[in-house]
Amino acid sequence: MLSHLVLIFIFACITLSDARSIAPPILVVSSTVSDPAIVNSEPIRFDIPEVEQHEDQPISETDLVQSDIPLNVNLPVLKMPDQSVSANSFTLTQSASTQPVKLLRGAASRSRFNADPIKVKQQYHGINFTGRRLIFIVDSSNSMRSKFADAKRELQRTLHSLTAEQTVSVYFYDQRVHLPLDPLGKQTGTPQPAAPQWVSRLTSWSETQQMDAGGSPERALVNALKFKPDTIFLLSDGEFLSGVIDRVTEANLETDGFGDRRRPTVIHCISFGAARDGGNLKKLAYQNGGTFRHRQLTDE
Repeated sequence: MLSHLVLIFIFACITLSDARSIAPPILVVSSTVSDPAIVNSEPIRFDIPEVEQHEDQPISETDLVQSDIPLNVNLPVLKMPDQSVSANSFTLTQSASTQPVKLLRGAASRSRFNADPIKVKQQYHGINFTGRRLIFIVDSSNSMRSKFADAKRELQRTLHSLTAEQTVSVYFYDQRVHLPLDPLGKQTGTPQPAAPQWVSRLTSWSETQQMDAGGSPERALVNALKFKPDTIFLLSDGEFLSGVIDRVTEANLETDGFGDRRRPTVIHCISFGAARDGGNLKKLAYQNGGTFRHRQLTDE
């Protein structure tokens, strides 16, 4: 009888020990915060319920993802102190955050050099301009006759009104295109700084130009566009074929970084003693962001 009592006592002890060994675990997580006013130092307790698992049926990865086991977490309320950003550590300027960005296209984007316009008031045959890279193209065909001297006189006056901040070149055209000479005596169509030496050279060279059989301004215009001026002036007393407008306008097209096509060079046209309606000179100017002017001379 005594032996039976001993066996029952031992069995009870074993059962009690097993029950204690499978009690739900308690996960204690503590956090260290430098500011004791922000969070209580009491550890956060996670009560993880018991997960029943059989030796012959392990928990798969799918079971873990789709498990409906609740997770009870009691987190303390965090009270963050007011903080301000020092002007020394971070500054947000209005120009960097709220200023709109304008994309200039067409005639509005004619300045290739992102430079301020010339502030001196300048005119050529009544057309105001502020360009920094200029090319003047003048008709030297026989039909100009007495008008040719007037054309050169206005050209020279305009050249002497330019500043050293601008660059300039002059072309004359008849059946050929005539370009000025550089200091080495070679023809050049490249605009040069409008310093007194270059302006004086252009003035003297223009005086030597003579009239010849007429021709189209197309070659002079296309050649001038290769030097990427922001402004071209074309003066002529005659007409030309409409195909010239299409080809010159196409040569004046370029694609910007956004994939948009634009005409970066403004082409102003002056009808010198020709018909008042301007014909193709007027169309050429309007299709390239320019201005058309008709000049009627008193002796005509």
